[in-house]
Amino acid sequence: MDEEMRGKNGKAVICVSTRVASLKKRLRRHLKSLGFHKTDDGTFAPPGAGKDVIRTIHSAQRDDRLALNRRFISENFSGFIKYFASGKEVDAARISPVLQRISGGTWESDLFRLTALTWSVPVSNGFGRRLRYLVWVNRGRGLSAGAPSHIAGIHGAPWPRQADFSHV
Repeated sequence: MDEEMRGKNGKAVICVSTRVASLKKRLRRHLKSLGFHKTDDGTFAPPGAGKDVIRTIHSAQRDDRLALNRRFISENFSGFIKYFASGKEVDAARISPVLQRISGGTWESDLFRLTALTWSVPVSNGFGRRLRYLVWVNRGRGLSAGAPSHIAGIHGAPWPRQADFSHV
């Protein structure tokens, strides 16, 4: 090893960019704030498994997303609520789903956006091409929305009628 690669005490010195070190420190702090813990092998593990843990981990991000969309929600929620069916309105035996691909700049695009804001795990803006779909499950009432990798959403549940955006 070169003389320059040793510290005053003779031990090896690893050169690390202060920017990289700062980023790693901030990332570790953030993961710890979400409940992650360091394992014996030095990796970070989530605070548990299951949907509730995932929802909890993403709750701050979801709250931020709702706050950023406060105006959009208040301007559109009452006009779009008619597209959400309550559980009482959905007869599972009569569901006949229809898949509708969504184009940007349409009212369906705004409906998709509002629907996605009801999810407990926020949708990332991502990069590149994003395909969005509405899945109509009850002749224009009761919908689901998603991307090809995960079509998920409301499925006619009553939650959107009781949505509480007041903290936003």
